[in-house]
Amino acid sequence: MAIDGIEAPSPPSQSQSISHFGQPRHFYVAVDRLQFKMETLVDLLGVAGRRTCLPMVVCCSSRDELDAVSSAVSNLPYISFSSLYNDLVEAERT
Repeated sequence: MAIDGIEAPSPPSQSQSISHFGQPRHFYVAVDRLQFKMETLVDLLGVAGRRTCLPMVVCCSSRDELDAVSSAVSNLPYISFSSLYNDLVEAERT
């Protein structure tokens, strides 16, 4: 399984709004096989999620993918999460 990781610089405007957490960092991890994507994501979230109060955002390209990620992450006892779908009306997003 080949995995490539790239750290992308964060825009300066974001670092001002989240300054109490330090400089935000963005990562892209390329996983070459579809069957390893979920396992890799859950492993990464498991490692990062052990740090207390570390905010994380995971973006998915479809509702089905977000549901699958939510289901997999719900098994990690030390991660609290919420799903936000882009097709929700504003009242449901709060």
